[in-house]
Amino acid sequence: MDYMRALIADYEEILKRARLLNIERKTMTHRNDIERILYARGQENTFTTDELYNLFAHYDMDTIAKFREDLTVSEWHLMTEEEREIFLFAHLPLDTPREYFDLFADFRHGGYRVLGDIICDLDDAYQYEETKKHIFERKGDNFYRKIMINSEKLSGMDYNFKTHIARGCRTAINHEFDPDKALMCAIELGNRKFAFEVLPDMIEKYAKEVPLC
Repeated sequence: MDYMRALIADYEEILKRARLLNIERKTMTHRNDIERILYARGQENTFTTDELYNLFAHYDMDTIAKFREDLTVSEWHLMTEEEREIFLFAHLPLDTPREYFDLFADFRHGGYRVLGDIICDLDDAYQYEETKKHIFERKGDNFYRKIMINSEKLSGMDYNFKTHIARGCRTAINHEFDPDKALMCAIELGNRKFAFEVLPDMIEKYAKEVPLC
């Protein structure tokens, strides 16, 4: 019972991680806010959001994270016009055209948010990708969790990730335990869902045939 209780807990933990990995995440969530600010300032035909995001396309994760921190620590939204210029020269790419400096330093209609929204979106995207990379590589994972993961990245698979994890769990049972006992313990523990997902053949083995009439 202790073995199966621990194994079921491992199974549910890996399923939880896989669901997190396969959730469709909305990216660049501040894009609409930026477009609204540009429209309010009459600049919607001068700049596009794609242009603005692409301005920082070559910045790596660490640079974007530091940029975000500097915006907060330096209190970008409270800077004077002169302070904005100094800040932008220190943080924008060296070959940035002058019109982008004017755009980001223009605080009309909540314009102070434009630069921060872009950097926050890029930082969030980097952080999400980093989380996806390491979601299945956690210190302290035991033998059973590793078998269920089986070194596979469970996002973008052609087949159902639940099927993959259930097969890995069944491999662990076959390797270390006994499927008959596993079924009995799962039922005794009140986890019929686990039994149907991981041990369907054992359920079929013990199912009674009921005549139709």
